[in-house]
Order: sequence, then C-alpha cells, then structure tokens
Amino acid sequence: MGFHKRRISGDLIREIYIQRGIAGLKSLLSADAFITTSGLASDFIELANSELPEDDFWIAAEKLVINDIYNKDMYGPDDLNANIPTAGIYEILYNSDYSREQKIIELKTYLSRYRKEILAEDGIDYTYAASIIINEYYAKIKRTENNG
Repeated sequence: MGFHKRRISGDLIREIYIQRGIAGLKSLLSADAFITTSGLASDFIELANSELPEDDFWIAAEKLVINDIYNKDMYGPDDLNANIPTAGIYEILYNSDYSREQKIIELKTYLSRYRKEILAEDGIDYTYAASIIINEYYAKIKRTENNG
C-alpha cells in the first residue's frame, strides 16, 4: 500500500467550499499527509489535527473558511445587528442551487424578518442590506477567481 499525500492551498479550500460546502471539505481530509500553503490551508489542517470533537471541528472549520472568503473590510452578514442569525444568510449565499437572482430574493425574504433591527442598528433598509451583501459576495468570488 502506498502513502497518500495531498497538496492543499487556500484557493482549493475556498473553491471546494463554495462549490460543495462542508461535504467537499470533508473529502479533502482523506489523505495520510498534507502539504499546505501558509494561511487558510495551514490553519485548516492545524484545526483538523486539533483535539476538537468532530461537530465542533466542522463548525470552527466552516467559520474559518467563511471568514477567509468574506473579507472583513466589506459590509457583510457579520456587520449586521448581533440579534440577526447570520447562519441563514451564509446558507443562502453558499447554496449552489440558487442563481444570483434567487439568492437576492431569498436574502431579502430572510432579512425582511429582521427589518426593524437592521434599520435601527445599521440605519439602512433590509432590501438595501441584501443588495450590498450579494454584491460584496460576488465581488469577493470574482477576486478569488482572478487571484487563483
């Protein structure tokens, strides 16, 4: 039997997560050894080698990847009022079954449940917040594709 090693880069992790989500990331860990680039890839493998229970690991891994994809200098779900669950936003953004138009409709519907909180905290309308989040998401994807 051979020794299976896998090369992993941050770009590969981002691409797999965007296309296939956590299930795709799980497939990355089926090797005996890993060769990583610095940054996201090495942080991901370091986290995988930690003593975290599996459920906690995948929650932390997803947060790590999302934080890397969703650059903190942009307006995004994490900038919204703390009372608004961002998991629903990320679920919409990373759903590969939705077109861009479907994502904006789903995001507006989701944020409409929190329209008072968004307006009070952020001073913007929920439909505008949805548009900003979608535009920033696709701008980040385009930057990732251009750098990869």
